[in-house]
Amino acid sequence: MRAIALVALLLPLSACDTRLTLQQVCESHPEMCQDVPLTGWCTKERSQVIWTRYEDQPNDRRTIYNELISLENYVGCMEKATMIENRIIAKERETARIESYIASQKALKKLQQSTASSPSPYLSFYHWTRLNDHQALARFLESERKGELSSVQLKQFAASYYSRINPEKAVAYLLDTLTTLPHPAIDTYLDLSNEYLTLNQPANAYLFAKMTAQFKPELVNAQRLRLLRASSNVDKATLDAKAEVLLDKLEQGTFTANDLKL
Repeated sequence: MRAIALVALLLPLSACDTRLTLQQVCESHPEMCQDVPLTGWCTKERSQVIWTRYEDQPNDRRTIYNELISLENYVGCMEKATMIENRIIAKERETARIESYIASQKALKKLQQSTASSPSPYLSFYHWTRLNDHQALARFLESERKGELSSVQLKQFAASYYSRINPEKAVAYLLDTLTTLPHPAIDTYLDLSNEYLTLNQPANAYLFAKMTAQFKPELVNAQRLRLLRASSNVDKATLDAKAEVLLDKLEQGTFTANDLKL
């Protein structure tokens, strides 16, 4: 299974709400902006940090997870910016850029340290995947045991974890997200195709590859479809018709795992 692009897993923000501008947020909440000052660099990443902080909900560890990811993106962008040599840039501006990078790096480390022992499955997953904290992994699995992985994002995290050690469980988690994700869930279709291939279930691997190709043909090699179809011992017309039925059910929100039966 492809590694989850954590940036893409940031839940939608209402930063596009025209009732407030970034400048207004910084004026009314300067503490949200002081460690990510405007330098002319990494403006998109800076905006994401500020909006994530602005929309932070008390006791919602998901928003803290989002802040960690947005800070990571900003720090990474600023790190690259500090390596760019441009003799035309005034020395003062270059100094501000470096100071901004250092300040954001400190903010990231501080947030990482303050959440290091959090029982939140969002933060536990972050500390395991980003900092190789095996105690955090144990906390994440304990959250799973308690039935706390209820959101789509947490189920995707679990699928990512189980992909290599228990692909059947990864499939179960991915299938469980399909009726909640916006249609079409192309990345999940492709992940399911790969998982079913690992499980030596070429018919199901074909179905999800075909569904992916309906929306993003460039993601699925035609030869892959031919080989999967040949390995499945099911005729192409039957498989293609089944893929259409599945897409209809997904669009209508009526899909269940039983619908995969041929």
